[in-house]
Amino acid sequence: MPDRIVRHWYRATCFGTPIAPWRDTIREARRDLIERKLGAFDEWGCFFVTVPGGLLSDSAWVDFDEAVYARRRLNRAAVMPAKGRVQRSRTRSLPRS
Repeated sequence: MPDRIVRHWYRATCFGTPIAPWRDTIREARRDLIERKLGAFDEWGCFFVTVPGGLLSDSAWVDFDEAVYARRRLNRAAVMPAKGRVQRSRTRSLPRS
């Protein structure tokens, strides 16, 4: 078992200024952008960010035990998506003409 692993964080921005705290998953950072009308999913399920918005990412080597604890905490805090939330499409291919 490894002693250290890479952990990633994500943050929503607007004109380069952070508009939300660092998040453990990119899904949460995307949700921050969607709530502020700075991002959305298209009809094929691909996420896009509008011009003033952006996503920052950071990573660092952390102790394996710390990463496992953070993942368990994240899994316990998971909640069902709110009604009216944009649902991602399973289709990835473009329609043929």
